[in-house]
Amino acid sequence: MKESALSPSEYQRFVRASRLQPAWRREADRCADYYDGNQIDAATARQLEERGLGPLVANGIKPVVNALLGNEAKTRMDWRVRADDDAHTEIAEALSSHIAEVERETRADQAISEAYAWQIKAGLGFVEVGRNPDVLGYPYRVEAVHRREIWWDWSARKPDLSDAQWLPLTKSRTPHPPRLPNPKNQEDAAVRPISCRIIKILISESEGVTRNGA
Repeated sequence: MKESALSPSEYQRFVRASRLQPAWRREADRCADYYDGNQIDAATARQLEERGLGPLVANGIKPVVNALLGNEAKTRMDWRVRADDDAHTEIAEALSSHIAEVERETRADQAISEAYAWQIKAGLGFVEVGRNPDVLGYPYRVEAVHRREIWWDWSARKPDLSDAQWLPLTKSRTPHPPRLPNPKNQEDAAVRPISCRIIKILISESEGVTRNGA
């Protein structure tokens, strides 16, 4: 799909919606801190130090999480295509060979495990699959996306967020991010890049426009 400029009103619309989301990120950071053993904040640690008491921390969640992560690593399997019947066995084997190459070259297992760890520790993990902008590298890339780098449309109802109207990444992974028209000179062709890469912005069908920056 051909990429077109994102209007300021459209950009402001999804930024405003992202700011109105529930404050779950602070709780997610707290869960991650508990796993890391940072269960006492700076103020409490200072009070304990003034009273001559050392910070006594018993990390009960880390062994449980590590057990889950170990089970994920132990049960990990190579990607494979299975045929529904004997007539397509050879085709499935050929596809399995290709998909195994993709899995190996993109280090997909590592990205999935990293996202799974974030999901267990803080409740959310994303993996981005896309084309590699490096022309000398493998054509595809698979990367884990930290929860602080991604925002999404909370009105989406599908588990894979395929019905989300927008899904931006705040950390650019492409040398050519979407651009906003320069408000100082709308007639000029000059444009300026916005602060985040929009990997997916789907305007509602009622507006008759679909934009995709992937």
